[in-house]
Amino acid sequence: MAPVISPIDGARANLYGACGMLFAGGFDHLHLRYVAVENVTRAAGAGTPFFQGCVGIGVTAKLGGNTSARHVVIEDFAVTRVDSEDAMRSDRRVDMDGILVFQSEESNGTRPLIQRGVIREAAGRAVKVFAPGGGGITRQLQIYRSVPSSVSGAVEIDHQHGDGLIADIDISYSGRAHVSPTTVIGMGSIGARPSGFPYAVGEVRDIRIRDQTGTPKSVLVSVYSSSSDASPREFALTRISDEGTTRNLLMTGALGTYGLVKVTLDKIDINLTISVVVSDDPTQLLRVRARRSKFSRGRPVRIKARHDGAKVFVGRDIGADVDATVEGLDMSRADRSSPGSPL
Repeated sequence: MAPVISPIDGARANLYGACGMLFAGGFDHLHLRYVAVENVTRAAGAGTPFFQGCVGIGVTAKLGGNTSARHVVIEDFAVTRVDSEDAMRSDRRVDMDGILVFQSEESNGTRPLIQRGVIREAAGRAVKVFAPGGGGITRQLQIYRSVPSSVSGAVEIDHQHGDGLIADIDISYSGRAHVSPTTVIGMGSIGARPSGFPYAVGEVRDIRIRDQTGTPKSVLVSVYSSSSDASPREFALTRISDEGTTRNLLMTGALGTYGLVKVTLDKIDINLTISVVVSDDPTQLLRVRARRSKFSRGRPVRIKARHDGAKVFVGRDIGADVDATVEGLDMSRADRSSPGSPL
């Protein structure tokens, strides 16, 4: 499919294929309330990965310019079934999002607010936001998914700018939801922010997961970065519960390799099978503080693992501050006072 060119500025237009509602342009205020979208599906082969997908409610922008909505609120909404007819292993089975908001950074803009909604069977992501100017707030949502995701897996709520607030979310998984790997929350980033727009604290709190699939999820929270950006970062995860099973709590990539990263874990009640942190990078500047949490209902798990299972080292690969209020974590092979001790 050839790209569509805008008659206004000659740039490639992101029409996003099949859309329930799509808003694009330099709105000062865009407020959507009491809206509903159902049955947005894309024919097999009709999409172009990363340019034309399908979306229930979308707010798009020409990033880096002024054709971006400055103040966005989406609330009291419902989105049901956003999917593609592409086969499970097809590389075109991507970009099937319930809610999508792209926003450029602007000094007088606000964080997009998405709240009080119900999203059912959004095959790719329930919520996808890129808003590097202020972080974005996603809260008070109910999410249900039983259908398979994209060829590369799902990220249920994806803040692609690396910070913001995700809070008070109820997620229910059933059926074939984890046929492809599932990541529940994404706060990854692609590199340094523009001057004047530093990273804020990334907060994830009050997340309640009901999982009836019997299949482990891949990651609960991804803060993945492959960049060498040394900007200091901070994340706070509080009151997260999961009735199912997940392999790893945090996926970090290179985050904590080049700059200091602080992660606080408090009141986490989950059942991990591998580790709290997974990364192939050394992450020697990653500091994890855990309190009042239970990380496993069976065999205790490691504080950090690599994707290939190789050993990591406390002091060289990660800094861990864990007290007696934490259960399900195997620190028996970790000499926290002696850098270089293998986990």
